[in-house]
Amino acid sequence: MIKIELSPQQSGVCWTSGGLRMLILPAGYLGSMLFGGLILVIASRTKLDKAVSIIIGGIVVFIALFFVSNIFGKAFSILFGLILIIIGTFTPVIVNDLILKIIGLSSILYAIFDIKDDLIFRTVPGSDAYAMSEIIPLPPVLWGIIWIILAIFASIFFLKIASSKKSAT
Repeated sequence: MIKIELSPQQSGVCWTSGGLRMLILPAGYLGSMLFGGLILVIASRTKLDKAVSIIIGGIVVFIALFFVSNIFGKAFSILFGLILIIIGTFTPVIVNDLILKIIGLSSILYAIFDIKDDLIFRTVPGSDAYAMSEIIPLPPVLWGIIWIILAIFASIFFLKIASSKKSAT
């Protein structure tokens, strides 16, 4: 990763060097959904909520300081990360649990809606699906459909795990 820019219009771009482009292109959508699913499962199945809030907050602040290049993205990310650290440090486990579940569930659902809006309803040159179609020549809208199917199945999987019996950990 070279740099990240975040926009107040709920978009962003990440510049990378090297790596497997076929994994990098859907990562904004499917990666967000994957991390959201993991956060939801951890919050639902363990009692590690306070530590997870602090760790995620610290990671967000680190990424903001070293990789986010625009003012809005840096300020928003640092503020969000610090709020998570404060919540993890000073609030009860139940508050951390609720916040992590909201973050996890929001990330899962937003990935599906974002793929639908960005890649299926309107595919424009420069989109991730358009770039993927240059690697494997399928129409960009088909890449959006493939990615949304993966996101829906993964979401069901994460929701099923999160709603099963809570672990003693």
